[in-house]
This record gives sequence, structure tokens and C-alpha cells, in this order.
Amino acid sequence: MKTLIAMLTILTLAGSLTACSAKTISGETAPAAESSVSDAAADHSDAALGTWVMQDEDTRSEQVYVSKTEAYSVESFDLTATFSFDENRNFLFKGIPAAKTDYTFKDGVFVFIAKDQIALKMEKTDGSDDEFGEYRILDCEFRKKLQETLANPEQDFDWVNAEEDRLMLKFSENETILLVSDRIDGFELKPDVIITDIDGDGVKKETPYKVEGDTLTLYPAENEEVILIRKTGS
Repeated sequence: MKTLIAMLTILTLAGSLTACSAKTISGETAPAAESSVSDAAADHSDAALGTWVMQDEDTRSEQVYVSKTEAYSVESFDLTATFSFDENRNFLFKGIPAAKTDYTFKDGVFVFIAKDQIALKMEKTDGSDDEFGEYRILDCEFRKKLQETLANPEQDFDWVNAEEDRLMLKFSENETILLVSDRIDGFELKPDVIITDIDGDGVKKETPYKVEGDTLTLYPAENEEVILIRKTGS
């Protein structure tokens, strides 16, 4: 499956940026930034719930705070050049329309066959019969190769648990986005600090933060402040 392996170079090229953006949520407790001191008595935890976006030049990072004890880090990668649906819902592989006999979409499950193997298998998550939308990636060659890339110690994807991650593909007209999400270990959303176990070693770390409208500002230790914007819509 050389074509699938070649596709994964996209992830390799974005690795360092991914790891950096995913890890900015935590750090050792540092003296609070001046801008956060005045808000020390305020409880920002309810306002912090939701999805927050940090846009880098080559990758888009999201922090999803589901509750005060559950959160995920999500990275997005453009895979339009590998898999896509055109305006007529035809499936394209590497920009070329695939033969109709090579793929099926039935009962919310899409299957694409290449070289007599299940190259891509995914399940619609919104229950619709429209090819556009979000899918969960099921067991297939693409998922296996993707997990191998994420688990490769030579890459900077150590923040992802390759077995427990949530791997999704989001399709719109002539555009495909890969979503890689991972649970943030030890997450606790306190009134003015976010607690995490970013290294998975049981050592809790704290990051001061504050929320002003649709802006979330993090103050990692020994790093510049990180600003995220609330995600609205789809």
C-alpha cells in the first residue's frame, strides 16, 4: 500500500507543530502573569467549557473542554489531495475519480477497496445518508498506517495514544480534513487554573488561564501566553 504510506508523509511534515500546539496547554506552575492576577478571585471554569481553536501556519489545534473533568486535544490536517468527494458526491482517490465498483456507501458505512484490500472504511457519525459530513475511521489499511505513524517514537506525536485515539474524517465539497483527537490525561478545570497530567506519570501540572468573552488565554510556565478563540458553528 505504497499510496497510503506516501499519504502519511503529510503527518510527518506537520509533526513538530502538532506536538508543540498540543502541549502548550500544560506546564509547571509559574508566577501568574500580571493580566491574570487581577482575575485570580474570578471563577472562569463555566465560561471555559466548549471548543477552543488555535491556528498555526500549517496546522489547526483545538482544545475541547467537555466538562470540568474531561477534555480532548484535536489536531486537523488537510487530506483533500488523498481522499475527497466532488460536487456530485463521486469519491476521488489522489484526485482521480475511483471506479464505482471500488467503493460502497450503505447504512452509513463507507468502504473503499484498493489492490484487493480495504484501504478506507469509515462510519458516518451523524446518521445521515449524505456523503458529506463527519466519519469515524474504522479498521482498515489507512487506520493501521495512521496509527503506526502516530505511535512512531521518531515522530513528535507522543501526545497521542495510538490505541485509544479518536480518528475522524470530515468531508465537504472537494475538501477533506483529518481530525486526530486524544484525551487530556488528568484534566481538571478549576476556577483559574487548568490541571493536567501531560506526561502521563501522575505528576499534576497547572496552567493559569482566564476567559474574556470568546477568548481563552493560557499562561504556561516559561512560555509566552497562548491565545485561543471559541469555536462557533460547525
